[in-house]
Amino acid sequence: MTRFFIFFLVVSACSAAPVEPAPNLRETKVEEVAPPKEIAPPVQPKSEPRAFRVAVVSDLNSSYGSLEYTPEVHETVRWLSEESRPDLVLSTGDMVAGMRRGLNYRAMWDSFLGNVVQPLDPIPFLPTPGNHDGAPNFAEEREEYLKTWTPRKPELNWVSDESWPTQYAFRFGGVLFISLDFSTVRWLDEEERVWLEDLLKDSERSVIFTHVPLHPIAAGRSREATRDRALEELLSRHPVTLIHGHHHAYFRHRHNGISTISMPCLGTGARKLKGQADAAENGVVILEFDDKEFADTLVAAPSFETRDLSTLPSTLDWEDSSIELYLGPLFCEARTC
Repeated sequence: MTRFFIFFLVVSACSAAPVEPAPNLRETKVEEVAPPKEIAPPVQPKSEPRAFRVAVVSDLNSSYGSLEYTPEVHETVRWLSEESRPDLVLSTGDMVAGMRRGLNYRAMWDSFLGNVVQPLDPIPFLPTPGNHDGAPNFAEEREEYLKTWTPRKPELNWVSDESWPTQYAFRFGGVLFISLDFSTVRWLDEEERVWLEDLLKDSERSVIFTHVPLHPIAAGRSREATRDRALEELLSRHPVTLIHGHHHAYFRHRHNGISTISMPCLGTGARKLKGQADAAENGVVILEFDDKEFADTLVAAPSFETRDLSTLPSTLDWEDSSIELYLGPLFCEARTC
């Protein structure tokens, strides 16, 4: 009787519990769970050769400590954001008006972000420091430059970002872009040259953007150039286009095998090309790439009319060198163009 009662209790308990059918493993689907947003890897745009456009702006600042920007700057920002719509915007320096102690550096950068960078969003903005932004001998300005740009690194296909936002490299549309920190007149040291050579050795098309030029092009600025012979020799062995600011005048030339674009300014202080009577126009340069070609266009600001480069002087003569206007292809092997 006792055994029967125990058996009855076991059977009753089992009958009361719902019976789940055995899972069919062949039909079971495993749902993928997305990783948390805070650890998700950044989106990396493809860098295969394709058509794209880049706007280059330079020397947007006004007088020391100024928080205001010229109409040319405001109109260019509007034109880029609403009409031109490039894929990238590069700056060859002098975004704020520093290089003097005791200025309100934070307010200057807040003004630049509010007047230039934010209206251009979501177009990536890539800076390189100018002498008024954060030259090494102005430690407080340098620190503020780093504080401003370190958290603003765009999501790009980075090749070298350890020294962002001063010296860095990324690929876009099959082209290698490199920022070199010439915020003052100096030469690259050996470690920097090794870094640069390693970047360039396997690149078929590279654009280097910086502030202080290799060679002077503006009147009264003969000492405002690096004349870095080791860097010049390195660049002459690669298909490179060098773009620089600082001299506030446009000139397109090829010197010792290096294709170079000197940028006009957007802010105050347009200068004369060597030997010219009139100051250069304010403007912006538009670079257009496809899988084979590279075209550059000088656009005046604020009219945004394309300028005919053949009206530029054919030669700029200096005491120790001569620089000639060059209208040929910008990407070509050293000394073959």
